[in-house]
Amino acid sequence: KIFVVDYMNNRIQVFNPEGQILYQFNKQGRGMENLSYPTNVFLDSDDFVYMVQHYAGCVSIFDSKGKFVKSFGKEGDKAGGVCELRGIAVDRNGYVYVSDSINNRIQVFK
Repeated sequence: KIFVVDYMNNRIQVFNPEGQILYQFNKQGRGMENLSYPTNVFLDSDDFVYMVQHYAGCVSIFDSKGKFVKSFGKEGDKAGGVCELRGIAVDRNGYVYVSDSINNRIQVFK
């Protein structure tokens, strides 16, 4: 499966290798389970989708079909605080790395 972030349309589209759309996440809004200008996703080895959004100030986790699981982080400039997230990666030990563009740093969560 190929996950594509569509920032301006507030959605994540999922395609098969032939380019056919399978489904999309597109519950719009400002809550942690909603999409508000998603900027990046990461699919882990258990098929959970980690998503960062421009305005949400948190990391949201969904199952591979788009059902909200949980979120973490908060908006701010102190430890654990984030602002305007751009990128995300998860390592094999479960550490989550997010690029925080306003605070000019990489935050690491476990």
